[in-house]
Amino acid sequence: MASRKEKILNWLKGKHNILLILILFLAFFIRINIYSYTTNQPLWWDEADYTYTAKVWGSDIDTRDLWYYRRAFFWPLTIAAMFKFGLGETGARFLTLLFSMGTVWITYLIGKTLFNKNAGLLAAFGMAVARLPLFLSGRLLTELPATFLVVAGYYLFIRGYMKKEGNHLIYLSAFFLAFGIMIRFATSLAMIPLLVYVILNEKFSFLKNKHLWIFAFIILFILSPFLVAYKTNFPSGTGDFFSHYTNIGRGEDQPKANLMGVPGIWGFIKDIRFNMTWWWFAFFIIGCAIFIDMFVGIDMITKKDSVRMSMFILLWILVPLIFHGMLSEYVDERYLLWSYPALFAIFGMGMMKIYDLIKRYNLYIAIAFIAAILILGAIPQMKAGNAVLKEKRFSYQAVMESGLWLKEVTNPGDVIMSQSRPQHGYYAERDVYSYDEYNETQFDEIIKQYNASYFVVSRFEFHPQWAYSYGVNKNLSVANAWFQDEARTQPLLVIYNLN
Repeated sequence: MASRKEKILNWLKGKHNILLILILFLAFFIRINIYSYTTNQPLWWDEADYTYTAKVWGSDIDTRDLWYYRRAFFWPLTIAAMFKFGLGETGARFLTLLFSMGTVWITYLIGKTLFNKNAGLLAAFGMAVARLPLFLSGRLLTELPATFLVVAGYYLFIRGYMKKEGNHLIYLSAFFLAFGIMIRFATSLAMIPLLVYVILNEKFSFLKNKHLWIFAFIILFILSPFLVAYKTNFPSGTGDFFSHYTNIGRGEDQPKANLMGVPGIWGFIKDIRFNMTWWWFAFFIIGCAIFIDMFVGIDMITKKDSVRMSMFILLWILVPLIFHGMLSEYVDERYLLWSYPALFAIFGMGMMKIYDLIKRYNLYIAIAFIAAILILGAIPQMKAGNAVLKEKRFSYQAVMESGLWLKEVTNPGDVIMSQSRPQHGYYAERDVYSYDEYNETQFDEIIKQYNASYFVVSRFEFHPQWAYSYGVNKNLSVANAWFQDEARTQPLLVIYNLN
């Protein structure tokens, strides 16, 4: 029997494995630079929402729980563990880097499993340098960890159920999918392609499949704390999630969101094109030729596994595209991130189709062609990612600095009124209340009720119009201020003393 050392050496002899190591090294090099660059950058609202809650749950600060229980809470719970063990925000940022690396690796495995090793390598390279995952590698948001977990769940389900490599893989996939949903509940959409595949594969006899029942039980068991917490805070339960974010089921007396509808789908398609560049998007379109057999042989969908697999891949892309396109208020590129491994795998197939055509005439020209296309797509991706990182790095600097200042001048138990509620809660470690739902008269009463010490008004977040003149009208003294210009004529954020 070969020793472990011999196995490793034999593995390294494979050219695909060497290329995978080089791609992972490139991905890590880019991401460790992002980590170094963004370690101390100010938190955005959503980031602070997670990290403030994590700090409350994982440390000994005595402030109120601001968690929004429409959101699944495994991500702040994970970051809370970082605070508990003294790693804090820095540890959470490094964990995000690891999840970002994980998306590159799992994209390779998905591409290799769905198609072949070449498609997997090209897909992994795409995820390694793509603008969107690079930008998110520097932010404490949910998309990267949720994408890794959901796609890992898909990979294990494909191997365990679709390729029949072991029922234990089906059970393991349930753990990954459940924790992915527990990080970002909107990724529960990932269950739709799986369900469609299972029904097409077994029709309704899947209800007799004990392994699928175990799969479902594991997911529901892991999700149960979130479902209970949701029901406790919103009596209609998770049905409230879809009515709140999509208008579906909202009462006539409830405000309606301005959803994009069908035009939103085209908006997200254009966003995918932007995030892949024209070069790569063109090869993604070529790769979509894999779906021709599905449409031609649609009558074989319950009989032929390759047709069902094509349907699964297509739904993996279309379900989030259609759902978020029609039922969102605006195009947010992050919403589709968990479908990017499939997009890049198809891109890889498109590249290989052209490569195979050119190789018939000259192998070296085919290799040079592939290298050129990868470079032409990668350079603008990395430039765009670097540009947006630099542009956004200090975008909330005034909020961070004002929060740290408020921590210095206040005592535990003091109350701050601010629209940057989670950021100031995180940095100041004090109770913070927002005031956008009040008029000026009501705000006077709220200040008395909470015995608030400071009132913050800024150009960050939404503010009611009356807030901008409140300090002047009430003749409040300015405790501190931050300005956009060196001449200090354009205020960004002003703190008024309420005492």
